[in-house]
Amino acid sequence: MSKRGGDIDLYAESSIKDPEQIIKSKSKFFKKLYMTIGEQKIDLVVKFDDTNLLIYEIAKKEGIQLL
Repeated sequence: MSKRGGDIDLYAESSIKDPEQIIKSKSKFFKKLYMTIGEQKIDLVVKFDDTNLLIYEIAKKEGIQLL
């Protein structure tokens, strides 16, 4: 059994409101990311409306801002 690191958890906010467009953009993002860092376990949560879920608050509070 080989030990592996944990997955990469990402949080993003989007101005795109159409769920279909979000899915297309997410797929495009993953394709570019995998080409850059290789295939890894990556979870991506996208906030696209005014809903305020606990996962969003945790990501903002505990995460490291990349951009």
